[in-house]
Amino acid sequence: MRGRPRALTALVLSLAIYAVPIVSAHWLGLFGPTLISELGSDRPANWIAADVALALGAQSVLAALAWLALGWGRLAGSITLILAVVPAVYAVNVAYMVTIPARFLIEDDTTPDTADLPVACALPQVWLVPAPAGITRGLDARGEALVGTGDGQFGILRGPQCVVEPVAIPRLPIAPAIQQIAEDGGVMYMAYERGVPGQTFWLLRRGATQPVSIVPPAGVSTSYPFPLLSNDARWVAWTMRPPEGPVTIQLTPLDGGEPRVIAHDLLQRATLTPVELDMKGGSVTISRDLRTFVALGLDEHLRWGPLTVPDVAVQPQTFRYLDGQWLAWDAYVEGRAKRLSWSTRGGAGSRTVPLGRGITAAALSPSGRFVAVSTTTELNIGSIPDTVLVLRTSDGAEVFRKTLRSYARSEVAFLGEHHFAYTGIAGSTATTRVLTLPD
Repeated sequence: MRGRPRALTALVLSLAIYAVPIVSAHWLGLFGPTLISELGSDRPANWIAADVALALGAQSVLAALAWLALGWGRLAGSITLILAVVPAVYAVNVAYMVTIPARFLIEDDTTPDTADLPVACALPQVWLVPAPAGITRGLDARGEALVGTGDGQFGILRGPQCVVEPVAIPRLPIAPAIQQIAEDGGVMYMAYERGVPGQTFWLLRRGATQPVSIVPPAGVSTSYPFPLLSNDARWVAWTMRPPEGPVTIQLTPLDGGEPRVIAHDLLQRATLTPVELDMKGGSVTISRDLRTFVALGLDEHLRWGPLTVPDVAVQPQTFRYLDGQWLAWDAYVEGRAKRLSWSTRGGAGSRTVPLGRGITAAALSPSGRFVAVSTTTELNIGSIPDTVLVLRTSDGAEVFRKTLRSYARSEVAFLGEHHFAYTGIAGSTATTRVLTLPD
Protein backbone atom coordinates (compact mmCIF):
# COMPACT_ATOMS: atom_id res chain seq x y z
CA MET A 1 0.00 0.00 0.00
CA ARG A 2 1.36 3.36 -1.04
CA GLY A 3 0.62 7.05 -1.09
CA ARG A 4 -2.51 8.63 0.26
CA PRO A 5 -4.43 5.37 0.97
CA ARG A 6 -1.51 4.21 3.12
CA ALA A 7 -1.48 7.46 5.09
CA LEU A 8 -5.25 7.47 5.61
CA THR A 9 -5.19 3.84 6.74
CA ALA A 10 -2.38 4.60 9.20
CA LEU A 11 -4.38 7.53 10.57
CA VAL A 12 -7.45 5.35 11.06
CA LEU A 13 -5.42 2.64 12.78
CA SER A 14 -3.84 5.24 15.08
CA LEU A 15 -7.28 5.99 16.52
CA ALA A 16 -7.07 2.61 18.24
CA ILE A 17 -5.00 4.36 20.93
CA TYR A 18 -8.26 5.79 22.30
CA ALA A 19 -9.58 2.25 22.83
CA VAL A 20 -6.71 1.36 25.17
CA PRO A 21 -8.19 0.15 28.49
CA ILE A 22 -7.22 2.29 31.50
CA VAL A 23 -7.02 0.04 34.53
CA SER A 24 -6.90 0.92 38.23
CA ALA A 25 -7.60 -1.06 41.38
CA HIS A 26 -11.23 0.12 41.47
CA TRP A 27 -12.05 1.23 37.95
CA LEU A 28 -11.79 0.25 34.28
CA GLY A 29 -12.42 2.50 31.27
CA LEU A 30 -11.24 3.36 27.78
CA PHE A 31 -8.61 6.03 27.20
CA GLY A 32 -10.70 8.08 24.78
CA PRO A 33 -13.90 8.46 26.82
CA THR A 34 -11.84 8.97 29.96
CA LEU A 35 -9.92 11.80 28.34
CA ILE A 36 -13.12 13.44 27.08
CA SER A 37 -14.68 13.37 30.56
CA GLU A 38 -11.49 14.85 31.97
CA LEU A 39 -11.81 17.90 29.70
CA GLY A 40 -14.89 18.99 31.64
CA SER A 41 -13.48 18.26 35.08
CA ASP A 42 -11.94 20.62 37.66
CA ARG A 43 -8.50 19.11 37.12
CA PRO A 44 -5.80 21.82 36.66
CA ALA A 45 -5.45 23.04 33.09
CA ASN A 46 -1.76 22.15 32.84
CA TRP A 47 -2.52 18.59 33.98
CA ILE A 48 -5.25 18.27 31.32
CA ALA A 49 -2.82 19.67 28.74
CA ALA A 50 -0.25 17.03 29.69
CA ASP A 51 -2.83 14.25 29.27
CA VAL A 52 -3.92 15.62 25.87
CA ALA A 53 -0.26 15.80 24.82
CA LEU A 54 0.13 12.16 25.88
CA ALA A 55 -2.85 11.17 23.75
CA LEU A 56 -1.63 13.05 20.67
CA GLY A 57 1.92 11.79 21.13
CA ALA A 58 0.80 8.18 21.53
CA GLN A 59 -1.46 8.51 18.49
CA SER A 60 1.41 9.94 16.44
CA VAL A 61 3.69 7.07 17.41
CA LEU A 62 1.03 4.51 16.56
CA ALA A 63 0.30 6.26 13.22
CA ALA A 64 4.00 6.22 12.31
CA LEU A 65 4.28 2.55 13.25
CA ALA A 66 1.17 1.70 11.23
CA TRP A 67 2.49 3.63 8.23
CA LEU A 68 5.75 1.66 8.34
CA ALA A 69 3.98 -1.67 8.90
CA LEU A 70 1.68 -1.10 5.91
CA GLY A 71 4.75 -0.86 3.70
CA TRP A 72 6.02 -4.28 4.80
CA GLY A 73 3.11 -6.26 3.43
CA ARG A 74 -0.16 -7.40 4.93
CA LEU A 75 1.17 -10.32 7.00
CA ALA A 76 4.24 -8.57 8.38
CA GLY A 77 2.27 -5.40 9.06
CA SER A 78 -0.47 -7.26 10.91
CA ILE A 79 2.05 -9.10 13.09
CA THR A 80 3.86 -5.84 13.87
CA LEU A 81 0.68 -4.06 14.94
CA ILE A 82 -0.47 -7.00 17.06
CA LEU A 83 2.90 -7.11 18.82
CA ALA A 84 2.62 -3.37 19.50
CA VAL A 85 -0.65 -3.75 21.44
CA VAL A 86 0.81 -4.88 24.78
CA PRO A 87 3.58 -2.25 25.06
CA ALA A 88 1.14 0.45 23.91
CA VAL A 89 -1.40 -0.47 26.61
CA TYR A 90 1.35 -0.62 29.24
CA ALA A 91 2.95 2.68 28.20
CA VAL A 92 -0.34 4.61 28.11
CA ASN A 93 -1.43 3.24 31.51
CA VAL A 94 1.89 4.02 33.18
CA ALA A 95 2.04 7.52 31.73
CA TYR A 96 -1.63 8.37 32.36
CA MET A 97 -2.03 6.75 35.79
CA VAL A 98 1.44 7.22 37.31
CA THR A 99 3.98 9.42 35.56
CA ILE A 100 1.82 12.45 34.75
CA PRO A 101 -0.16 12.45 38.06
CA ALA A 102 3.11 12.22 39.98
CA ARG A 103 4.29 15.49 38.41
CA PHE A 104 1.26 17.33 39.79
CA LEU A 105 0.57 15.44 43.03
CA ILE A 106 4.05 14.85 44.45
CA GLU A 107 6.42 17.59 45.56
CA ASP A 108 10.06 16.63 45.90
CA ASP A 109 11.59 17.00 49.36
CA THR A 110 15.38 16.91 49.22
CA THR A 111 16.00 18.37 52.68
CA PRO A 112 18.74 16.30 54.37
CA ASP A 113 18.21 14.62 57.73
CA THR A 114 19.32 16.38 60.90
CA ALA A 115 19.34 13.39 63.22
CA ASP A 116 22.01 14.47 65.67
CA LEU A 117 19.94 14.59 68.90
CA PRO A 118 21.35 12.32 71.62
CA VAL A 119 19.60 8.94 71.78
CA ALA A 120 18.55 8.10 75.34
CA CYS A 121 17.54 4.58 74.31
CA ALA A 122 16.24 2.43 71.47
CA LEU A 123 13.67 -0.30 72.13
CA PRO A 124 13.26 -3.00 69.45
CA GLN A 125 9.82 -4.58 69.05
CA VAL A 126 8.20 -1.64 70.83
CA TRP A 127 5.98 0.93 69.12
CA LEU A 128 4.00 3.97 70.22
CA VAL A 129 0.24 3.33 70.26
CA PRO A 130 -2.18 6.02 69.08
CA ALA A 131 -5.34 6.87 71.00
CA PRO A 132 -7.98 9.00 69.26
CA ALA A 133 -9.60 10.62 72.31
CA GLY A 134 -8.22 13.35 74.56
CA ILE A 135 -6.56 16.64 73.63
CA THR A 136 -4.15 17.34 76.52
CA ARG A 137 -2.28 14.01 76.56
CA GLY A 138 -1.47 14.25 80.26
CA LEU A 139 0.41 10.92 80.33
CA ASP A 140 2.92 12.23 77.80
CA ALA A 141 3.45 15.35 79.91
CA ARG A 142 4.41 13.06 82.79
CA GLY A 143 7.15 11.55 80.64
CA GLU A 144 5.32 8.35 79.75
CA ALA A 145 3.55 6.85 76.72
CA LEU A 146 1.46 3.80 75.86
CA VAL A 147 3.30 1.32 73.64
CA GLY A 148 2.66 -2.01 71.97
CA THR A 149 5.16 -4.83 72.37
CA GLY A 150 6.28 -7.70 70.18
CA ASP A 151 4.37 -10.30 72.20
CA GLY A 152 1.05 -8.70 71.25
CA GLN A 153 0.62 -6.92 74.57
CA PHE A 154 0.71 -3.31 75.74
CA GLY A 155 2.88 -1.41 78.16
CA ILE A 156 3.73 2.07 79.46
CA LEU A 157 7.09 3.41 78.41
CA ARG A 158 8.61 5.42 81.22
CA GLY A 159 10.67 8.30 79.90
CA PRO A 160 14.42 8.32 79.58
CA GLN A 161 14.77 5.22 81.81
CA CYS A 162 13.27 3.30 78.87
CA VAL A 163 11.48 0.87 81.15
CA VAL A 164 8.27 -0.69 79.80
CA GLU A 165 5.69 -1.39 82.48
CA PRO A 166 3.22 -4.12 81.37
CA VAL A 167 -0.45 -3.21 80.90
CA ALA A 168 -2.67 -6.28 81.35
CA ILE A 169 -5.27 -5.67 78.64
CA PRO A 170 -6.90 -9.08 78.13
CA ARG A 171 -6.10 -11.07 74.99
CA LEU A 172 -9.29 -11.25 72.95
CA PRO A 173 -10.26 -13.05 69.70
CA ILE A 174 -10.67 -9.61 68.11
CA ALA A 175 -7.95 -7.24 69.17
CA PRO A 176 -9.26 -4.42 71.38
CA ALA A 177 -9.16 -0.84 70.08
CA ILE A 178 -7.45 1.68 72.34
CA GLN A 179 -9.79 4.64 72.80
CA GLN A 180 -8.18 6.85 75.43
CA ILE A 181 -5.28 7.00 77.88
CA ALA A 182 -5.75 8.75 81.22
CA GLU A 183 -3.05 10.97 82.67
CA ASP A 184 -2.22 8.33 85.31
CA GLY A 185 -1.82 5.56 82.70
CA GLY A 186 -5.28 4.01 82.90
CA VAL A 187 -6.46 2.76 79.51
CA MET A 188 -9.99 2.80 78.10
CA TYR A 189 -10.53 0.43 75.20
CA MET A 190 -13.31 -0.96 73.03
CA ALA A 191 -13.90 -4.69 72.64
CA TYR A 192 -15.80 -6.54 69.93
CA GLU A 193 -17.38 -9.98 69.80
CA ARG A 194 -17.93 -11.93 66.61
CA GLY A 195 -21.56 -12.06 65.58
CA VAL A 196 -22.58 -9.40 68.11
CA PRO A 197 -23.31 -5.89 66.82
CA GLY A 198 -21.77 -2.86 68.48
CA GLN A 199 -18.96 -2.69 70.98
CA THR A 200 -18.36 -2.69 74.71
CA PHE A 201 -16.22 -0.23 76.67
CA TRP A 202 -13.72 -1.10 79.37
CA LEU A 203 -11.34 0.73 81.68
CA LEU A 204 -8.15 -0.92 82.91
CA ARG A 205 -6.71 1.12 85.73
CA ARG A 206 -2.95 1.32 86.02
CA GLY A 207 -1.54 -1.69 87.83
CA ALA A 208 -4.87 -3.56 87.71
CA THR A 209 -5.42 -6.94 86.05
CA GLN A 210 -9.21 -6.84 85.76
CA PRO A 211 -10.92 -4.18 83.63
CA VAL A 212 -14.01 -2.26 84.71
CA SER A 213 -17.03 -2.27 82.39
CA ILE A 214 -18.30 1.13 81.24
CA VAL A 215 -22.02 0.83 80.49
CA PRO A 216 -23.78 3.49 78.39
CA PRO A 217 -26.76 5.15 80.11
CA ALA A 218 -30.22 5.09 78.57
CA GLY A 219 -30.73 7.90 76.09
CA VAL A 220 -27.13 8.14 74.90
CA SER A 221 -26.72 9.70 71.44
CA THR A 222 -26.83 7.15 68.64
CA SER A 223 -24.74 9.45 66.43
CA TYR A 224 -21.91 9.52 69.00
CA PRO A 225 -22.33 6.64 71.47
CA PHE A 226 -18.76 6.77 72.80
CA PRO A 227 -17.70 7.63 76.35
CA LEU A 228 -15.07 10.24 77.17
CA LEU A 229 -12.91 9.34 80.14
CA SER A 230 -11.97 12.11 82.55
CA ASN A 231 -8.29 12.91 82.96
CA ASP A 232 -8.28 11.31 86.42
CA ALA A 233 -10.10 8.20 85.10
CA ARG A 234 -12.94 8.52 87.62
CA TRP A 235 -15.73 9.89 85.45
CA VAL A 236 -17.04 9.41 81.95
CA ALA A 237 -18.93 11.89 79.79
CA TRP A 238 -21.76 10.85 77.46
CA THR A 239 -23.56 12.85 74.81
CA MET A 240 -27.29 12.61 75.54
CA ARG A 241 -29.60 13.31 72.64
CA PRO A 242 -33.22 12.50 73.58
CA PRO A 243 -35.92 12.33 70.88
CA GLU A 244 -37.40 15.49 72.37
CA GLY A 245 -35.61 18.05 74.47
CA PRO A 246 -32.14 19.62 74.46
CA VAL A 247 -28.82 17.87 73.96
CA THR A 248 -26.86 17.53 77.21
CA ILE A 249 -23.58 16.11 78.48
CA GLN A 250 -24.03 13.56 81.26
CA LEU A 251 -21.09 13.00 83.61
CA THR A 252 -21.23 9.60 85.29
CA PRO A 253 -18.93 8.66 88.21
CA LEU A 254 -17.29 5.25 87.75
CA ASP A 255 -17.09 4.63 91.49
CA GLY A 256 -20.83 5.11 92.02
CA GLY A 257 -22.94 8.11 92.79
CA GLU A 258 -25.30 10.46 91.04
CA PRO A 259 -24.49 11.70 87.55
CA ARG A 260 -24.17 15.37 86.73
CA VAL A 261 -25.73 17.00 83.68
CA ILE A 262 -24.43 19.96 81.68
CA ALA A 263 -26.83 21.89 79.47
CA HIS A 264 -25.82 24.86 77.33
CA ASP A 265 -26.85 26.61 74.12
CA LEU A 266 -23.49 25.67 72.58
CA LEU A 267 -24.49 22.00 72.80
CA GLN A 268 -27.45 22.54 70.50
CA ARG A 269 -27.79 22.48 66.72
CA ALA A 270 -24.34 21.05 66.02
CA THR A 271 -22.45 17.83 65.43
CA LEU A 272 -21.14 17.36 68.95
CA THR A 273 -18.05 15.49 70.16
CA PRO A 274 -16.74 15.72 73.77
CA VAL A 275 -12.93 15.81 73.59
CA GLU A 276 -11.68 16.48 77.14
CA LEU A 277 -13.14 16.06 80.62
CA ASP A 278 -11.17 17.71 83.42
CA MET A 279 -13.00 17.13 86.69
CA LYS A 280 -10.17 18.64 88.74
CA GLY A 281 -10.30 21.84 86.71
CA GLY A 282 -14.08 21.63 86.47
CA SER A 283 -14.57 21.75 82.71
CA VAL A 284 -15.57 19.72 79.67
CA THR A 285 -14.26 20.60 76.22
CA ILE A 286 -16.38 19.86 73.18
CA SER A 287 -15.98 20.02 69.43
CA ARG A 288 -18.81 21.61 67.48
CA ASP A 289 -19.22 20.53 63.86
CA LEU A 290 -15.81 18.80 64.04
CA ARG A 291 -13.66 21.97 63.88
CA THR A 292 -14.74 24.52 66.53
CA PHE A 293 -13.66 23.91 70.12
CA VAL A 294 -15.13 25.31 73.32
CA ALA A 295 -14.66 24.57 77.03
CA LEU A 296 -17.66 24.71 79.37
CA GLY A 297 -17.34 24.79 83.12
CA LEU A 298 -19.27 22.29 85.21
CA ASP A 299 -21.21 25.36 86.34
CA GLU A 300 -22.20 25.77 82.64
CA HIS A 301 -20.19 28.99 82.23
CA LEU A 302 -17.86 29.43 79.29
CA ARG A 303 -14.19 28.75 80.14
CA TRP A 304 -12.57 29.38 76.73
CA GLY A 305 -13.51 29.46 73.08
CA PRO A 306 -15.20 29.08 70.76
CA LEU A 307 -11.90 28.50 68.95
CA THR A 308 -11.83 27.79 65.22
CA VAL A 309 -8.36 27.25 63.81
CA PRO A 310 -8.02 29.27 60.57
CA ASP A 311 -6.95 27.55 57.34
CA VAL A 312 -6.76 24.09 58.89
CA ALA A 313 -9.28 21.29 58.30
CA VAL A 314 -9.05 20.15 61.90
CA GLN A 315 -11.05 17.36 63.54
CA PRO A 316 -11.22 16.30 67.21
CA GLN A 317 -8.43 13.73 66.80
CA THR A 318 -6.11 16.30 65.14
CA PHE A 319 -6.23 18.94 67.86
CA ARG A 320 -4.20 19.36 71.05
CA TYR A 321 -4.79 21.93 73.79
CA LEU A 322 -2.73 22.44 76.91
CA ASP A 323 -2.79 25.42 79.28
CA GLY A 324 -3.97 27.87 76.63
CA GLN A 325 -1.63 26.48 73.96
CA TRP A 326 -2.90 24.61 70.93
CA LEU A 327 -1.71 22.53 67.99
CA ALA A 328 -3.90 21.60 65.02
CA TRP A 329 -3.36 19.83 61.72
CA ASP A 330 -5.35 18.88 58.64
CA ALA A 331 -7.33 15.68 59.00
CA TYR A 332 -8.63 15.52 55.43
CA VAL A 333 -8.40 18.09 52.67
CA GLU A 334 -8.22 18.02 48.89
CA GLY A 335 -6.60 20.36 46.40
CA ARG A 336 -3.72 21.60 48.56
CA ALA A 337 -0.85 20.42 50.72
CA LYS A 338 -1.54 19.46 54.32
CA ARG A 339 -0.86 22.04 57.00
CA LEU A 340 0.12 22.10 60.69
CA SER A 341 -0.51 25.22 62.83
CA TRP A 342 0.26 26.10 66.41
CA SER A 343 -0.06 28.85 68.99
CA THR A 344 2.02 28.37 72.14
CA ARG A 345 3.91 30.35 74.74
CA GLY A 346 7.00 29.72 72.63
CA GLY A 347 5.45 31.29 69.53
CA ALA A 348 2.86 30.87 66.81
CA GLY A 349 3.35 29.54 63.32
CA SER A 350 2.49 26.94 60.72
CA ARG A 351 4.17 24.37 58.52
CA THR A 352 3.02 23.02 55.16
CA VAL A 353 4.19 19.50 54.38
CA PRO A 354 5.28 18.72 50.81
CA LEU A 355 2.47 17.82 48.42
CA GLY A 356 1.56 14.16 48.31
CA ARG A 357 1.96 13.54 52.04
CA GLY A 358 -0.56 13.33 54.83
CA ILE A 359 0.06 14.06 58.51
CA THR A 360 0.12 10.79 60.42
CA ALA A 361 0.60 12.18 63.92
CA ALA A 362 1.64 15.33 65.74
CA ALA A 363 2.50 16.31 69.29
CA LEU A 364 2.92 19.42 71.44
CA SER A 365 5.59 19.67 74.14
CA PRO A 366 4.27 20.65 77.60
CA SER A 367 6.01 24.04 77.64
CA GLY A 368 5.13 24.79 74.03
CA ARG A 369 8.79 25.05 72.95
CA PHE A 370 8.47 22.30 70.34
CA VAL A 371 5.96 20.59 68.10
CA ALA A 372 6.52 17.30 66.31
CA VAL A 373 4.93 15.87 63.18
CA SER A 374 5.25 12.69 61.14
CA THR A 375 4.19 12.40 57.51
CA THR A 376 3.24 9.48 55.27
CA THR A 377 2.40 9.28 51.59
CA GLU A 378 -1.31 9.48 50.87
CA LEU A 379 -0.93 8.26 47.30
CA ASN A 380 -0.55 4.82 45.75
CA ILE A 381 1.90 6.13 43.15
CA GLY A 382 5.48 7.24 43.41
CA SER A 383 7.94 6.38 46.14
CA ILE A 384 7.54 8.90 48.94
CA PRO A 385 9.44 8.21 52.17
CA ASP A 386 7.96 9.00 55.57
CA THR A 387 9.48 11.74 57.69
CA VAL A 388 9.57 12.70 61.36
CA LEU A 389 10.20 16.33 62.29
CA VAL A 390 10.65 18.27 65.53
CA LEU A 391 10.12 22.01 65.03
CA ARG A 392 10.92 24.93 67.31
CA THR A 393 7.71 26.90 67.81
CA SER A 394 9.42 30.29 68.06
CA ASP A 395 10.59 30.29 64.44
CA GLY A 396 9.49 26.95 62.89
CA ALA A 397 13.11 25.82 62.48
CA GLU A 398 13.83 22.10 62.31
CA VAL A 399 15.49 20.71 65.43
CA PHE A 400 15.31 17.13 64.20
CA ARG A 401 14.49 15.45 60.89
CA LYS A 402 14.54 11.74 60.18
CA THR A 403 13.58 10.05 56.92
CA LEU A 404 11.86 6.69 57.38
CA ARG A 405 10.83 4.03 54.91
CA SER A 406 7.49 4.48 53.14
CA TYR A 407 4.37 3.59 55.14
CA ALA A 408 6.21 3.54 58.48
CA ARG A 409 3.33 5.67 59.87
CA SER A 410 5.26 6.69 62.95
CA GLU A 411 3.54 7.97 66.06
CA VAL A 412 5.32 10.76 67.92
CA ALA A 413 5.27 11.86 71.55
CA PHE A 414 7.04 14.27 73.87
CA LEU A 415 7.92 12.44 77.07
CA GLY A 416 7.89 15.32 79.48
CA GLU A 417 9.82 18.47 78.64
CA HIS A 418 13.21 17.03 77.75
CA HIS A 419 12.61 13.91 75.66
CA PHE A 420 10.96 12.98 72.38
CA ALA A 421 9.97 9.53 71.09
CA TYR A 422 9.16 8.17 67.66
CA THR A 423 8.83 4.74 66.08
CA GLY A 424 10.81 3.64 63.04
CA ILE A 425 10.60 0.41 61.07
CA ALA A 426 13.52 -1.54 59.59
CA GLY A 427 12.53 -4.70 57.77
CA SER A 428 9.82 -6.25 59.93
CA THR A 429 11.08 -4.77 63.21
CA ALA A 430 9.58 -1.67 64.80
CA THR A 431 11.91 0.26 67.09
CA THR A 432 10.98 3.16 69.35
CA ARG A 433 13.75 5.67 69.94
CA VAL A 434 13.80 8.19 72.77
CA LEU A 435 15.83 11.32 72.05
CA THR A 436 17.07 14.07 74.35
CA LEU A 437 15.86 17.53 73.32
CA PRO A 438 18.11 20.59 73.41
CA ASP A 439 17.80 23.00 76.34
